[in-house]
Amino acid sequence: MSLPELLPCPLDDSAPRPLVLVVDDHPANVRLVIEALQPEMEVVFALNGERALERLQQPPPPEVLLLDLHMPGMDGHELCRRIKADERLREIPLIFLTGDQREDAEQAGLDLGAVDYLNKPISAPILKARVRTHVRLHRQNLLLNRLAHHDALTGVANRGSFDRALQRCVAQARRDTLPLGLLFLDLDHFKQRNDHYGHAAGDEALRLIGAYLLSQVRRPSDVVARYGGEEFVCILPDTTPAHARQMAELLRRGVAALPLSSEPLTVSIGGAMLEPEQDNPATALLAAADAALYRAKQEGRNRVCWAE
Repeated sequence: MSLPELLPCPLDDSAPRPLVLVVDDHPANVRLVIEALQPEMEVVFALNGERALERLQQPPPPEVLLLDLHMPGMDGHELCRRIKADERLREIPLIFLTGDQREDAEQAGLDLGAVDYLNKPISAPILKARVRTHVRLHRQNLLLNRLAHHDALTGVANRGSFDRALQRCVAQARRDTLPLGLLFLDLDHFKQRNDHYGHAAGDEALRLIGAYLLSQVRRPSDVVARYGGEEFVCILPDTTPAHARQMAELLRRGVAALPLSSEPLTVSIGGAMLEPEQDNPATALLAAADAALYRAKQEGRNRVCWAE
């Protein structure tokens, strides 16, 4: 399947309405934007930069930001700087709305990271067309980002994302002197299962297991990834050894209870805790969890073993 075929129409009837945040200190301008974009889009507003930042901390994030350039207190340029400095918000497309038609003012806004610049008085049809375009581009970028960082079959992070996350989590654990657990999971007798039931049944099992792991390992800092084939890994930052062991046993029992269309499936799990004083601690942690997984396989599968 080619990439364009994977991209859904972002504004068709089945897609959720885009959420747009407009920031302007003149209520009349806010009403104009609302009238131009509703009912196709949901519009929320803030009358100053400070309230806009408060709203941006609340889920869900908007898909487009419309910012007035000249406002009392925090102006549009300063608000833009703060948004672009926030890793969670910087990818949201930002459009400046202003009556300042000087070329250097437009350039300054674009240099700060805005994707577009509309002069007042605003044309409702042009505003709607521009916002639709940037919603579509934003949704496509999100989808491409997901395809680049997630496993297409299971929906969990892919191997590349895991490698980067492990380095990041180990560095943070060492810096903040926090515990860090790693679980290495391998589905038992998966090749024989595929040979007997077919690859469609195997894919079903992998999808269900990926969804189950995401449902249980769900703190914002946790990472679930497909390491390769029938292997999964879970990074558990700021997790005590006792909690990591409880999580591993929970996952082992949960996988065995999944409602597969074929026979039940079990998993072997190897666990390890970070030892920050080691050289190459990320590599050492992964090797320790892998060795524990090997022991779990050797001792009969469907069990959890921990690094010695």
